[in-house]
Amino acid sequence: MATLAISRQQSAVIPIRRTCIAGWLAFALTVVTSIAVGGSETWWKYSLCALGTNASHNPWVFRSGVLVTACLFGVLGAQTRNVLALHVEAARLRPRQAQVVTAAIALVVIALVVVALVPYDAGAPEKLVHNIAGWGSGWVCAISMLLVLRSPRFLGRTFFTHTLAALAVFLLFFAGFEAGVLTYSQAEIGAISAVAVWTTLLFANLERLGEAT
Repeated sequence: MATLAISRQQSAVIPIRRTCIAGWLAFALTVVTSIAVGGSETWWKYSLCALGTNASHNPWVFRSGVLVTACLFGVLGAQTRNVLALHVEAARLRPRQAQVVTAAIALVVIALVVVALVPYDAGAPEKLVHNIAGWGSGWVCAISMLLVLRSPRFLGRTFFTHTLAALAVFLLFFAGFEAGVLTYSQAEIGAISAVAVWTTLLFANLERLGEAT
């Protein structure tokens, strides 16, 4: 029991915010590098994933980078599970709520792996699988924000406001795409940027609360 207590105390100071930032930086570097080494010249008209299609000049750059990003978020999920265990013990979270958070991270990791390994221009079945993974990851993020809005007391009113703003920006960019104002890739970049900022704030708050436990 003493060993378990020490392990959980150590998990409280795990820098999950840094892992989250590392994951987003890896993804940003992946996109920038893919463009620089001669990805699809028309990717900006379609999707970020066009950088990893078979028609791209160097699709392995994008695919490898997305896999690295998935690995970092996988590490983040394991770290977060340990930190959330402290909140469950302190009765700030119910076990099911903690499970939802770790499940959301796991779903995003799976989606990233699928996006990396299944290019949408390989064939009709592959396109369907790829699109389900891509859109699915976006829905997971949006639903996660909505769930946070249902529990405003856990991380405070300030983060509640940040979540509301991030969700509004997320939806605004995709509304811009539906209205024909933005290309899909532009909507993706804007929405992903909003999610990146929001998740960084989320894990910073979880880390802070874990340290205080």
